[in-house]
Amino acid sequence: MTTKCNVATWNLCLGIQNKKNIVKETIIKNKIDICCMQEVEIPPDFPTEILSFPGYSIEVESNDVKSRVAIYIADNLKFERRKDLEGKNSNLMVIDILQDKQFRIVNLYRAFKPQNNVNPRNKFQYQLELIKNMMCANIIVLGDFNLDESKKFNVDYVHRNLFQDLNETLADFDLLQIVNFNTWSRLVNGTLKSSILDHVYTSDVTNISNLNFHTPNFGDHFIVTFDIIMNKNPPITSIQRDWRQYSKNKLCDMLSILDWNINVDDVQEYWNIFENMLIDVIDNLAPLITFVGNEAKETKPPKPIKNAINVRHRLLKIFRKNPSIALKARIVSIDKEIKSFYKSAQTKKVKVMIDSLKGCLLSVLSTWLALLLDFFH
Repeated sequence: MTTKCNVATWNLCLGIQNKKNIVKETIIKNKIDICCMQEVEIPPDFPTEILSFPGYSIEVESNDVKSRVAIYIADNLKFERRKDLEGKNSNLMVIDILQDKQFRIVNLYRAFKPQNNVNPRNKFQYQLELIKNMMCANIIVLGDFNLDESKKFNVDYVHRNLFQDLNETLADFDLLQIVNFNTWSRLVNGTLKSSILDHVYTSDVTNISNLNFHTPNFGDHFIVTFDIIMNKNPPITSIQRDWRQYSKNKLCDMLSILDWNINVDDVQEYWNIFENMLIDVIDNLAPLITFVGNEAKETKPPKPIKNAINVRHRLLKIFRKNPSIALKARIVSIDKEIKSFYKSAQTKKVKVMIDSLKGCLLSVLSTWLALLLDFFH
């Protein structure tokens, strides 16, 4: 059984056709199971079967101008290509990995100059709209976004409007970008430039391990790799009393048929017998059973709070560089709003727990008390 799957995102820089053997050797050497590639530059009439090699198959973007993304997939992995989700000439591909734990992988390339002279922002918004419509529980969106993550909150960044579009999409689905190292470098006029252009977004970081990068034999992009944990998480179990069949009438009936004439003189012995009788009643009314999968879930904030969290994060970045009293006051105000939500949510959660227990406990105690009063009178 496959327990983990090694995934890579790699911008091949101006085509795969003359680099097939190097790509093959790199994939095999690094034991990559799924290699998501950008800038493959494959024309529509190209026989893509010649790009395959033993142990791997290749899936290529459907594009009537030029395919710019492709994916190599190891033969031991079950998968389904989701062309129904990919759109037209989108520079985007989708595959579902059909192992014990299923994943959806989205391979995206955001071009500086989109095909057919489409406006770059309009093309990116089209890609993001496609992603919105394919969201699922375990999704990983990766590729060359051509957006420098290290400048995400810079107010003077030339692509800040694209990051704004991206953030609005991510805020709705709790996707987190996990790449925190430079993935591109180039010598420009004697100066080494570097950026985080290749991104990996995941809906659950606990599914990801061993995030790393490798230097290829060509190009100015590093290969970003990571492992997906493929086996199912073991179910969460706990031993609890099952109060679902409890009722006050059942409790009264069971207590009424017991013989409460305990003929002992020692107080401690009397209490032990009395206590065991009560426990037997409770064990019948609410038996101890194993609950499976009843994992507590964190309170998910509504969209206004998510937006407030994103705004606070952006303002903190600005404040570190250019502190001001007005900006600090705004951050404090937003912080109070966020804390107030979580405090209210936690209070409601505790109140629900107390209310759910109160009915059962009060019924049991009141009935026991009534019977004890009758017994001693």
